[in-house]
Amino acid sequence: NTSVEASLLIGGAGTTPVDLFADPADAFKLRPGGVFLTTAPDANGILLTTNKNLKLAHDGMGTSSLVYEIIAIGVD
Repeated sequence: NTSVEASLLIGGAGTTPVDLFADPADAFKLRPGGVFLTTAPDANGILLTTNKNLKLAHDGMGTSSLVYEIIAIGVD
């Protein structure tokens, strides 16, 4: 989250590839300057074409825009 004052809410979608956010009520608040990292420790990885429903949202605080970066590294 490269925002100056806005927090990024991660999770809360109906389906998600990250079990931590498996329930629609689950969300993680990533404060400005924070980093969230998840890895798949085995050869199965996380298939991004079918597991694409990780919800990202502005927390509504502050007046600045929400700015964030997503980096996906893997093998096709």
